[in-house]
Amino acid sequence: MSEIWLAVDAEPVPPDQKRPDQVDWHWGDRSLALAIDAIATVSGFPVRVVPVADAQSPLPPDRNAVTVLPLSLNVPPTLLDPALGEVLTKCRDRAQFRTWVEDTLDVATGDGFWWLPIALTAKGPLYGEAIAFDGQRNGFAQPWHLSDAERQPAYRTGLQLLQALDAPPSVYLLQFSLDGRGRMVVDRLYPFPARPALASHGVQKPDLFACYWTCTLGARLRDLVILG
Repeated sequence: MSEIWLAVDAEPVPPDQKRPDQVDWHWGDRSLALAIDAIATVSGFPVRVVPVADAQSPLPPDRNAVTVLPLSLNVPPTLLDPALGEVLTKCRDRAQFRTWVEDTLDVATGDGFWWLPIALTAKGPLYGEAIAFDGQRNGFAQPWHLSDAERQPAYRTGLQLLQALDAPPSVYLLQFSLDGRGRMVVDRLYPFPARPALASHGVQKPDLFACYWTCTLGARLRDLVILG
């Protein structure tokens, strides 16, 4: 392998439609520089961002020379490890994913406003501190305090989801909330570090972008630590 491609949606968000709480990555997002730097540092390989469409046609004859890491649910699964491609396909359609969650796990679904990072290693999951959008800071924030009674349902459901999906090692963001009785409500699952992962930069060691490569590589990851 000689290069890593981060595949994102090709169309940028129009300036008048950009929101600080935008979850999805888009071409031209300057914040992607953090992902590039973190992955390049931990991997030692050149990293570049490519639109989804460009990730399909110009792949070199030696496919092993490039590793495509998705940062979009629209990446064709044929470009990915088959197991990750299947998970991404399952997660792509929000309504269908919620129906699958309800039928498979008997868990309620609905809109979520927290994200639970799960670094799934070859030896099992490591859970990061919750992330939320902080209106006062006008950006994503980690750690977002949840009580143990609030975290545990997310841990259990996250593990059940990954097991039901037969998910391969990667970084996952589980978007969720809790109902009035403290019961889990699942919104969706991102099989990559979506934009809320920005909150981990300079806060968690390693940050979620470095974890992304480490998990994909199948290398050992000891812990997720909040700095300070």
